[in-house]
Amino acid sequence: MKRSVLAVTRARLRTLCMACLVLATTGARTQAETAPSGGRVVHEGVAVECSLLPAGASTVAPREGEAARVRFTVTDTTTGQPLTRLNPAAWLSRVGAGGAVPQTCSEKIREFLGGSIFSKADVDLNTFRVLALNEDATITVVDPLFGFGGTKLLALVPLASPGEDWVLSADGARLFVTQPKAGRVAVVDTATWRVAANLAVDGSPGRVELQPDGHYLWVAREGGVTVITADDGLPTVAATIETGSGGHDIVFSSDNRWAFVTNATGQTLSVIDIRSLKKTGELPLGTHPSALAYSSLSDAVYITDAAKGEILVIDATKHALAARIPATPGVAAIRFAPGDRFGFVLNPTGNRVHILDAATNRLVQNAAVDGAPEQVAFSGDMAFIRRRDTPLVGMMPLKEIGAEGKPVALAEFTGGEAAFGERTALAEGMMAAPGESAVVVANPKDKAIYYYVVGMAAPMGNFGNYDRVPRAVMVVDRSLREVAPGIYETSVTLPAAGPYDMVFFLNAPHIAHCFKMEIPVNPDLPTSRKGTGIRLEPISPAKVIAGAKARVGFRLRFASGTAQVAPADLQFRIVLAPGVWNRRRSADYAPDGTTGFEFTPPEAGMYYIYAEAPSLGLALNQAPVLILEADEPAPSSAP
Repeated sequence: MKRSVLAVTRARLRTLCMACLVLATTGARTQAETAPSGGRVVHEGVAVECSLLPAGASTVAPREGEAARVRFTVTDTTTGQPLTRLNPAAWLSRVGAGGAVPQTCSEKIREFLGGSIFSKADVDLNTFRVLALNEDATITVVDPLFGFGGTKLLALVPLASPGEDWVLSADGARLFVTQPKAGRVAVVDTATWRVAANLAVDGSPGRVELQPDGHYLWVAREGGVTVITADDGLPTVAATIETGSGGHDIVFSSDNRWAFVTNATGQTLSVIDIRSLKKTGELPLGTHPSALAYSSLSDAVYITDAAKGEILVIDATKHALAARIPATPGVAAIRFAPGDRFGFVLNPTGNRVHILDAATNRLVQNAAVDGAPEQVAFSGDMAFIRRRDTPLVGMMPLKEIGAEGKPVALAEFTGGEAAFGERTALAEGMMAAPGESAVVVANPKDKAIYYYVVGMAAPMGNFGNYDRVPRAVMVVDRSLREVAPGIYETSVTLPAAGPYDMVFFLNAPHIAHCFKMEIPVNPDLPTSRKGTGIRLEPISPAKVIAGAKARVGFRLRFASGTAQVAPADLQFRIVLAPGVWNRRRSADYAPDGTTGFEFTPPEAGMYYIYAEAPSLGLALNQAPVLILEADEPAPSSAP
């Protein structure tokens, strides 16, 4: 059976494993002292306050089906000081859900920490989402950490035309996607995964960048750039600035003072004052710029020139040429590793990777990397290099970078079966996973995405893209993040109305507690989304035998727990992870009011059961209602 992508980062995994041992030995004693309000708990000098807040600028309390922010504030009760750099874990779990979900707080924490696939939280706040920008004008949004060897399709976002480039807002609440053929920039709400707006941008919008403070979004188009407000209310066009002809790349000074825009055909670099949104200068380059990058360490802009094989250095304060660094003809992409000192300069035609030192403006190392290296992504301690002519992804340890003349070690892992091929979008086909030395890689030829953690012999997980061609990939972190000292927050779409436990766990200092909360009914929720108020409660065993007929049964209940007769249009789809086999079955009905179906699992593995009932608003892209494990049949004792 294929291994799943883990639901936690490496640091969190260590924390949670330790937690399992602690819970196993301490039992109910880990439960913190309960405050009467239920919104705050104090344990051994540490206070944790739980809040459920509306998303965005809204001041109305969130209801079922709406976006919300989950916030935990952790402080020292003696000093009142916030406790920082913690690794909390949290889940939202319905009270009295029935089935295999444990009912006490300690049981829930133990099961959720253990990753049981049969005791699942309604909402997991310790994971991330993987997005694929597809060839067919859609964005696939999946949870790659759900189940074994597969994914949960969370949304399929339709675009007006195929996307070219994308970027997340500074708070992660919105995704901006350029659509050149439609002349639009889509604004996607990442809480609901719906297109909230389509902003008109003349001239085939392409490259899109967010300035460091997140205030303005810059969209490259034919002849210049369009500047859009990105951090307050509905995005609007703030300025349209003409710069010059040809393709454009954009970078910013770290103080948000200047924007630099290349004009490829015009062979110039435009300098724009961000405060006034006016072009203040035009620097002739005398060459066709290939790519550019900015280093805060040297406060300089670096421009590659593939034809001449050199790198131009522009002083970002004086707006003048500071140096020319000789490289090799064919140099293209350039990107700086964390710390902004060492830049990776990729040469796909010469099969080279140059290491540039921004402190001296010299190339200090060169590495032969075959297969046409064309993209680099960074984790905290590793550089990952995606190559056009092979499915192999190169890895360079950042600790070995910068020693002049020293050879650079190159390791590899496979990112699929077919070579990646030419990039078909400006957006990147590879991105580091949050919080650990890991990476996700889109392979368009395989129609799949691969997840690799450094130290493994092969990718830890891979999953199909629902038969769509992924042109690019992005990771959206949905785990709790420290947004201010002692304040840990993430966003979520609230499940069906009813009573819930907001399950909170912190290993050091050790706190385990369930905050009680009631999610209000939403009368404005469209009928098509009311399916979250229906629960199909499994009454079948969690395991079946491959090759043997199995009966899968359910009892249909309202969110309130009241039993209901299943409708005539109820159907099920059975999917063998990771999507290699699937069948549809109509529901049958037993005299006791239960419903279900029969099927024969063709092989051992994990089977996801999805329900569909238009009359209830249940759709197949919602969460699985059951996960079954099919075991191999017992070996025969016959001679």
